[in-house]
Amino acid sequence: PIRMGEYQKMKEENNKNVKKDILVLGILFIMAIYHFGLFSLRRKDYGSLWFGLFCLNMFIRLGVTPLSYLLADLEANTFLFYLNSKLEYLTLCLGPVLFLCFLRSIFGEYFALRWVKFAGIFGGIFSGIVLFTSPYIFTRTFVSLNQHLLILFTIVYSLTQLMKAFINKADYAKVCLLGCLVYFSGTLFDMVVLYKIPDLPFIAPITFV
Repeated sequence: PIRMGEYQKMKEENNKNVKKDILVLGILFIMAIYHFGLFSLRRKDYGSLWFGLFCLNMFIRLGVTPLSYLLADLEANTFLFYLNSKLEYLTLCLGPVLFLCFLRSIFGEYFALRWVKFAGIFGGIFSGIVLFTSPYIFTRTFVSLNQHLLILFTIVYSLTQLMKAFINKADYAKVCLLGCLVYFSGTLFDMVVLYKIPDLPFIAPITFV
């Protein structure tokens, strides 16, 4: 929606948002590089690999949102517009899959391979739609709705299995469960904002960090 207000106040608010996004982008990038470094030293530590990929996915997603200003003047360049749109929706498809792979690498038996594969197939199908069709197709409500259903499935399944792991006193279950509760709260809030219920900024990257 178009926002009205005093120029100076809106400029200050805009600068604050840009600084916040740059800070979160920097943290996500450092987290990704750090975990890739851990994996390079310990090749059997797939948890670091998956977590690094998830951080990189979050970094790209935040980097291509309109508020990040990393891809400027999109309207003047069709290629940049397509690239921005495809990256934005690809990260939406891949995020849940990468996160489930990370949790399975940490908690093993609590996250059944069949459900991780299900999420992978589901995400793969919609990634293909994003890659091989125009934004006119993959930004339609039907596609976006199914992507959000995958996110909801990931949230419910992850919390259910982490609760089981916590009850059984599995290693890292308590910390991971608390972290996921905070991050998933931000994710659900962003999904509500996306459908214009409240006109508020997205917070999932911040709750993740």
